[in-house]
Amino acid sequence: MRKEVVSGTFKGAFKCSKCPQQSGDKGCPLWWEILYTNIKTGEEVLKCGCGFVLMPLMLMETLKSGNHAAEAAYRFREDVTRAMLTAINKVKELSLEAGTNNKAIGQRA
Repeated sequence: MRKEVVSGTFKGAFKCSKCPQQSGDKGCPLWWEILYTNIKTGEEVLKCGCGFVLMPLMLMETLKSGNHAAEAAYRFREDVTRAMLTAINKVKELSLEAGTNNKAIGQRA
């Protein structure tokens, strides 16, 4: 198996007391710049900072966005179930009416 070590030429890496506040060659690999977009307003914000600080924020945003998809799927399933139960109950109702009136379902008066 071949092993590759990937690294940059970060001259300011992990010099937190004198943070270079950039991720270029003279910066630190933990300097992150994350673009956030407010879906409601369309406003874009570029959040810059240390990865140790931004990681928890990014994880929380990721969890929030994943939760919206799960909520939407749950609501969809509930709506479909409700619609199917309504349809089944209507068919039962029509079936009972047809039986009472000695008519087949779909037969017109």
